[in-house]
Amino acid sequence: MQLTKWREAAGFFLAQAVSIAAANLLAVCGFYLWLYRAGGVAMRPLWSIIIGTLIILAVLPVFLLFRAWFGGVPPLVSAAGKERAFTSSGAEIGAYILAGLLNGIVFDLFLWDLVYRYAYVPLQANGNAGVILSLTVSPTVVLIFFLVFIGLRRGFSVPKHTRQCSRPRQRPL
Repeated sequence: MQLTKWREAAGFFLAQAVSIAAANLLAVCGFYLWLYRAGGVAMRPLWSIIIGTLIILAVLPVFLLFRAWFGGVPPLVSAAGKERAFTSSGAEIGAYILAGLLNGIVFDLFLWDLVYRYAYVPLQANGNAGVILSLTVSPTVVLIFFLVFIGLRRGFSVPKHTRQCSRPRQRPL
C-alpha cells in the first residue's frame, strides 16, 4: 500500500514553510521575547510547547489545503479518484497532532540545547549562525515530523478490508 505521494509531501513541506515564516515573523515582532520576559526562564519550555501546539493546529488546515490543491491525497486517506479532496480522517488528524507534539517536545526540550551549544554558538562567532541553522535544522526537523506523521498515520489507520459495515450475518432458515 502506498503510504504517501510526492504531491502530499510537497503540500506538507510548503505548509511547514508557511509555519516557519509565521514563527520567524513572530520572533521579529518581539512576541517571543515579550513572552519569555513575562514568564521568565522557567516558563520557556511551557511557552514553546503552547506556541508550537497552536502553530501545529493552525498549519493542519493549510497542509490539507495544499495537499488537495496539488492532488496528493493518498489512497490510505481517500478513495481512488479523490486525490484533490479536502479531506482527512480522525486517525490522520491524530497522527498529525501527535507527530507534531512529539517532534516539538523532543527537539525543544532535548535537542535544542545541543544545537545551541555545539552549532549556534560557534557559528555565531563567524556571523553565519542564522543562515546555516535555518538551512539545516528547520528542514531536518520538518523531515522528521513528516516521517513520524506518515508512520503514525499508517499505524492509526484501519485497513480498507475491515471498514465494511459489521452487520451480523443472518442464518439461513
